[in-house]
Amino acid sequence: MVQGSLAYFGTFSIHAEEQGVTFHILGATLPNWIETTQERGISMSSRDRLSLSNVHGSGGGSALIVWRRKAS
Repeated sequence: MVQGSLAYFGTFSIHAEEQGVTFHILGATLPNWIETTQERGISMSSRDRLSLSNVHGSGGGSALIVWRRKAS
């Protein structure tokens, strides 16, 4: 496994008014994430850019994930 990688699967719920998403994790490469929920802030800065940020970072840290749609 690549050092620092993380994978998980499950379902999610979007909270539009709070600009958030909750991931309901069924399985994960981190054992302590299995059968937990993870909350993230969500924003779209443009039609092709989606950002997720951690709401309650562990250990006082923070993270930001940015997805960008590939031009067709």
